[in-house]
Amino acid sequence: MTCRTILLLSAVILTVACMSGCVHPPYPSWRLANNVLTPPGISRPTVTQRTVRADAGEHPACPPGVRARRKQVLVSVSHDSLNKQLPGWLTAWTEDLEAQGCIAPGEAVRLADGIAQSLPLEINAAFRLLYPDSLPTGMVELLPRVRLQVMMPIMAEGAAPDAPIIEAATATVSGNTVNIEARFTGNLLGYETALYSVRAKNHSAGVSIAPISTERHINGQTERVPLPIHDYFLPLSSSSFYGLFYKGGETEFTALIVGARTKADLDRHTNLLKTGTASCETLNNEICVAIPKRVAINPMVLVTVNGAETRLNWGATLGTAIRTAGERQPNTLLPQLSVFKPYGDRMAPVEFDHRDPAILNLILMGGETISWK
Repeated sequence: MTCRTILLLSAVILTVACMSGCVHPPYPSWRLANNVLTPPGISRPTVTQRTVRADAGEHPACPPGVRARRKQVLVSVSHDSLNKQLPGWLTAWTEDLEAQGCIAPGEAVRLADGIAQSLPLEINAAFRLLYPDSLPTGMVELLPRVRLQVMMPIMAEGAAPDAPIIEAATATVSGNTVNIEARFTGNLLGYETALYSVRAKNHSAGVSIAPISTERHINGQTERVPLPIHDYFLPLSSSSFYGLFYKGGETEFTALIVGARTKADLDRHTNLLKTGTASCETLNNEICVAIPKRVAINPMVLVTVNGAETRLNWGATLGTAIRTAGERQPNTLLPQLSVFKPYGDRMAPVEFDHRDPAILNLILMGGETISWK
């Protein structure tokens, strides 16, 4: 295979990846050493260049410096160029290539994942490249692998949606801990927890969002039901791109679900909400749903811990997963700790120094299997 220089993005040249004479025996596992995570198939953590392929668009319309070869686009990836990018850059870039028709519909997610898994990088560099920082904009773009936990109260029949649900509450302080005891009114019967998946569309740009499990908790009993009482994403089902917009004020907190048919539209909605009033009316009643103040929507990550499916807050580390399972000192489990991490369409073991706690800092992106029993 010959050398090719393929892609140029905003004056950042992704340097040539020379494939001839650079073939090494494949390795089946991830390897963590010196805070660098080396993917399967790479023999040494010093490898700095790789080539990643994606299906080209039907009539490729690529920006200057980007070339399509037959039915494929070849992306030459440089370790140095990736390290210079801002959070979420890789996802935004591949989405832009897809929007321009350079790569085929539905290829943006696969290409971004392929690039993020193509080279030895700092332990959490792939997470940073794929997922943007929501703090500057207030918008959390909903991307594949994210799970959404939606929690809402179940009101008694005839109770108004805004009827009081707490009758009395007391708070006591013990050291650094605040204990709150509350007595609920008869308006509240219980609560519902629904879990939604965010999945890349097949052969189409963007994602789809749908409930995958729902539980209702009433009078100490838990019941699994097919669908949630209210699916807040259903009115947005014609969308391909979604975001959760949060904006806090001195006296109130606003949360919106925003949908869009294109990534450019979602970015436009974000700018309007950020600079104007944070309400669906600001978007002239375009695809938008206001989340009631009693409803919580939390981005989650789904992993397996000792054989049990476990939900964690988005951005949780492997150490957090172990503590959530009830182990207060994860370091003591390192000698028997086993970790498997997705690689492409398969799971691969993670090799690491069982005396080094660095593995506990690994940010989980969904699908990992963790065990020590």
